[in-house]
Amino acid sequence: MAIQMECFMCHGKMATTRKRCKCGVDMVAAKKLKRTKESRKAVRYWVKVVVNGKQVRLNPADYNLDPYSVTDAKKLQARFVTAKHEGRLEIFDKKIESTWSVGDLCDWHFSQPSTKKKKSFNTLKAHADSFCTVLGETKLAHLKPTDLNNYRAIREDAGKMPGTVNNEIWSVRAAVSAAVDDEKISADIYRVFKKVEKAEVARNDRVLTVEEFEQIYEKAIDHLKPILITGFWTGGRTREVLSLRWPQIDFQKGVIKISTLKKKNPQTREVPMAQPLLRTTQTLSKVRNLHDDHLFLWRGQSIEHILKSMKSAVTDAKLPYGRDGAITFKTLRHTFEQHCRRAVVHQHVINELMGHWDGSVPRRYDSIEDVDLKEAIQKLETHRKNVAQEVAHER
Repeated sequence: MAIQMECFMCHGKMATTRKRCKCGVDMVAAKKLKRTKESRKAVRYWVKVVVNGKQVRLNPADYNLDPYSVTDAKKLQARFVTAKHEGRLEIFDKKIESTWSVGDLCDWHFSQPSTKKKKSFNTLKAHADSFCTVLGETKLAHLKPTDLNNYRAIREDAGKMPGTVNNEIWSVRAAVSAAVDDEKISADIYRVFKKVEKAEVARNDRVLTVEEFEQIYEKAIDHLKPILITGFWTGGRTREVLSLRWPQIDFQKGVIKISTLKKKNPQTREVPMAQPLLRTTQTLSKVRNLHDDHLFLWRGQSIEHILKSMKSAVTDAKLPYGRDGAITFKTLRHTFEQHCRRAVVHQHVINELMGHWDGSVPRRYDSIEDVDLKEAIQKLETHRKNVAQEVAHER
């Protein structure tokens, strides 16, 4: 603990016993100068102390004292000594994380209009609420990586999947990142979350057979059936399929334009429509809503989620629903890729159809034409027909 003075020229901090600053200013003479509106050549004083294990400089101005008076700096030093003996050092920690708990941070973050506008708001808030049930009362300043690792162990012991726990921690990490960007808390809190790595999540490589898909399709409710057909014949992601609009359907070329919903480098890919998908879109076009151009509607509104209807269709078909070897809508994407491989479609063409590229071969050296895409879908359609015929013959 010590009082330091600040040079008015280079703003360097030093002990009050120093006679000259490194920049050459005579500190003995500078101490006699008084700060005025015309001249700011005066020495400023700080009190260097240790708060919560970290060295900090206390500014007398934050405590209604004159920062240019060594007498007031000594008063602040005396206040700190008294508070230290009484165990009240938190009054000297001006950072908001000393008073905010994890729950307070989440309340602030999820009350922001920009956060409420996110489509995943309800999901993110649910993950954060789960996190707060365990660590919601913990002060941000006292949060350690050990607390996060212990939280993971507690949740997994309660039967939660590693991927779910990852989402819960990362939703709070997003709130911390937003608070750091707004300079409400220090970056030290974000470093605590950064030290915790994501747990490995087992990949769901389940691939549906044509027979299994037909079983799910038969049990699905009416508004889910065209969504299933689209996912089965395009390999589109859930959000990509649900956000499809009529301008993305080109009946003349026989393709469906799927847009990746990434903020960075958004791309649009054209996927030729197989006959089942073409018939489905033609049927939907006959009852097209004039007030909403989304392909898939329910009660006149665009469909945002299909979790419940998808789960009902899968369970009614007496198939396992969920991750880790079970079935979700994402299984249709894995199925599309695997069926294309079995139909002897080139991997680069599959990448183009599915909207991902490994970058191992530059595109200018491996251009893919529309003919290649149409041929790939034709191969896929033929493969699935042959499989269905084989199954029917075995019966």
